[in-house]
Amino acid sequence: MKNPKTTMGPPVHLAIPPEPPSPAQGCGVCAALAMQRQEARDRGDYSTATDASVDSVVGRSGRRVLRVLFTDSPEAPDLCAAMRDAIDSADLMSEWNGERHVAIDVADDSVMSRVFNTGEAAVRKGLAFWEWSDARKFQA
Repeated sequence: MKNPKTTMGPPVHLAIPPEPPSPAQGCGVCAALAMQRQEARDRGDYSTATDASVDSVVGRSGRRVLRVLFTDSPEAPDLCAAMRDAIDSADLMSEWNGERHVAIDVADDSVMSRVFNTGEAAVRKGLAFWEWSDARKFQA
């Protein structure tokens, strides 16, 4: 065996998430979440910062939020465009964090079939991940 490579590969460089939106004027909870989000960003805890962003959407509406993260794949632009179309066709509010992560505000009377079908197809192919972020306790 000729000298096998025993060193690590080059470092992975991850982009810093984009600046979050400003809190809603006059909303004390939104201001507190914005401060929590900034503190998390300052210490490099982008997971907590993202959670605070989602909590601010849930807090404003009091409704459920469906979060979808599309993988960094060649199909991502088309999948994201399809999801944007599905969200628009259902007349839902949403907030994109970068090009591949969306939080969708879901009202109780929303018709979600196109959004679900779009997300489910991507998840089954391993091209997306999704989760609920609820303002209310889960009910079986």
